Amino acid sequence: MQFRSLLVGKRLVILIAACLLFLLSLVGGYLYFTVTRMVVDSNPAEQMLSPVPEFSMFDLQPIPTPEVPTSYNLLLIGYGGGGHEGGELSDSLIVAHLDPLAKRVALVSVPRDLWITLPTGGSNRENRKINHAYVLGGSTLAKQAVSTVVGLPIQYFISVSFDGITQAIDELDGVTVDVPVAFDDYFYPVPGKEIETCGKTPEEVGVILTTLSGFEIDKQFPCRFEQLHFDAGKQLMDGETALKFVRSRHSAQHGGDFARSQRQQALLLGIRDRLLSLGALNDAVAFFNQLSHTIQTDLNEEAILVLKDSAGNLSDYQYRSIQLTTDNALTLTTSSDGQSILVPKEGAGHWDRIHAYIAGAIENPTQE
Repeated sequence: MQFRSLLVGKRLVILIAACLLFLLSLVGGYLYFTVTRMVVDSNPAEQMLSPVPEFSMFDLQPIPTPEVPTSYNLLLIGYGGGGHEGGELSDSLIVAHLDPLAKRVALVSVPRDLWITLPTGGSNRENRKINHAYVLGGSTLAKQAVSTVVGLPIQYFISVSFDGITQAIDELDGVTVDVPVAFDDYFYPVPGKEIETCGKTPEEVGVILTTLSGFEIDKQFPCRFEQLHFDAGKQLMDGETALKFVRSRHSAQHGGDFARSQRQQALLLGIRDRLLSLGALNDAVAFFNQLSHTIQTDLNEEAILVLKDSAGNLSDYQYRSIQLTTDNALTLTTSSDGQSILVPKEGAGHWDRIHAYIAGAIENPTQE
């Protein structure tokens, strides 16, 4: 992709950069691997889970793009990449919805644990988590699957790996983030130490793995982790620090999904302010040129020109972040093979309520 075509669309560059880096701030927020298993956050009140059938009768039904679209949807895909267990799975999926007529931008976060029917080769179809779509069928299948869930046509995609977040922010010479709450996290994973035994014998390790589960296992291996501390208020973060800021999971003061969402939004605002402060158009172009080898996209020069001409002045837009959760449209349950998954409240494969919820949130940005 030739990023010099972005010279014609400074405002679009800033929008795409903000959306991309919002994606990057989320990447890793839902991943936390140890040597034995994947940890999945859940509400303690929802521990009684019921299984769903291994196969369903529902197939993908992506929304087609109108011949003359009045809005545009860009799928942002984040994945771990090399060096991360399950590194090719899409562990962050966000739809950036741009409506030039209504002057609205919505960022729709799609949980990676959504259970959906996907083609797995030939005429075979299986129920999988939606984060498998990109692995099974590349951007085409990922766009089809996400479109089926959100009820919006997906025209374009951008994907990026974990390595992108540190490089992107470092290319900006760091970003100033307004940390909402001071917090400590004593269990942030140190790369390369995932299988450290911390002085324990193989027998002791075996007992731990067979008698404990989840975070309780992590607590037995403190040498695998480092302590994080963030003070409240504005502070300059480089890429590595920003990644830790948004990936932190185990803080007593500011842990859980809602807290991480606050931190992700704080980073997004810091990135947006930094991009706007650059001023010079060539800086933004250079930024994208530096990232060109870490980004995959089907946005080309023609698409950029169309979006730029349609978008107009993005400073006039309303912005909305939309999340699908168990509070509005989803139910936490288990698959027949014991995976923790999310399905629509109406049952696996029934997406109508989700479509209505997202459409309503886009049409009325002030609604809860």
